[in-house]
Amino acid sequence: MTTMSTTDAAIVWLGDCEGDISGRRAGGVAHVRWQRAQVPEPQGSSSWGFHKFIRHDELERSGHLAGDRFAVRCDVTVMRATELRVEPACLAVPEPDLRAHLRRLLSTGDGADVTFRVGGGETFAAHRCVLAARSPVFKAELCGRGGAAAGRCVDVDDMGAGEFGALLHFVYTDTLPEMASRDVPAMARRLIAAAGKYQVERLKLVCEDMLRRRVDTSMAMATTTDSAATTDDQLSQRPWLTQLFFKFASRMVGGMVVDAFTPEPPTAAEKSGDASPSPSPSPSCSTVAVSEASGHHVLRIEGYKRTKMMMATGEHLNSGEFHVGGYTWRLRYYPNGYDQEFSSSISFALVRTGCDDDDVVVRARVKISLLDVAGEPVTRFSLGDELPFTLLKPASLEQVL
Repeated sequence: MTTMSTTDAAIVWLGDCEGDISGRRAGGVAHVRWQRAQVPEPQGSSSWGFHKFIRHDELERSGHLAGDRFAVRCDVTVMRATELRVEPACLAVPEPDLRAHLRRLLSTGDGADVTFRVGGGETFAAHRCVLAARSPVFKAELCGRGGAAAGRCVDVDDMGAGEFGALLHFVYTDTLPEMASRDVPAMARRLIAAAGKYQVERLKLVCEDMLRRRVDTSMAMATTTDSAATTDDQLSQRPWLTQLFFKFASRMVGGMVVDAFTPEPPTAAEKSGDASPSPSPSPSCSTVAVSEASGHHVLRIEGYKRTKMMMATGEHLNSGEFHVGGYTWRLRYYPNGYDQEFSSSISFALVRTGCDDDDVVVRARVKISLLDVAGEPVTRFSLGDELPFTLLKPASLEQVL
């Protein structure tokens, strides 16, 4: 969360102060990085400085000094606190639909580059790359040198249209097409042969499992029918048989027989007596964010040459107060530099005021920019580069230097 504030400056006379500061130059342009150096302040304030903001001759040649006036802008962002937000997931990701797309590709024949003609003359359009990826036999026939690889129509004489269509459906979607229950055994046997021919191992295992399930179901039904013929007298004479019969019959689910001799363990809900279904988990996401307050202050200097003449090195003019992030700030302007080392440059210092009883560490990002005649920041003379720094009370500053 970020809040913004904007102010303009008025400058007034304030005294002088001294400090230990440093700067550097590269390629003829003054560059200043944030220095962890204290600008000594009266009780109740602390500051950090741009000690070589711009040389006098650079400002005078820059074209941004119009009518002996120029302006700077100070951008301050105060980092206040971290916050945690937990909210529902922003996006509901749909289920994978690759199978549906490949099934549609097979049914429409879009982009097909090979045709199969099976016994009876029915044809199927397909795609060499899909078939080659799923079957080493198709890969050798369709992508190898010579033979059917060069043609667009391939004859399949040992397979009917039904099983070949089911084979292609499985190759494209990894599933079998829907079929009537009575057709399953015969189709499964034919597909096992087709899977062996084209080396589609998973299709073979799926069909074998289908046949096994059919056999198990048939045996279970036969056992149930034989058991039903038992007379009431026989069941009454053998109560253990009655219990076993009904347990066996009741545990036939979905065509599969569950071991009647091994009871299923009770669920947690059954143990507690609460059979209501547990709520399904809902997707959510959480965000850790830093709460920030941002603002900028524009300081206009009218009479640049007069301020240089009237004020000695180390003397400064102060901007009006501005407020960002719950703190009060001023921008100090040193027309002839902070001290003799920087007397040929303009210096600036950002001052936090009214903090005589404030032991709170303030973390902020600061940038000071020279403005052109249109009021826009000049990149060449924009210093600070969004580097974070910490402002402390003067007594605390000595501990981190």
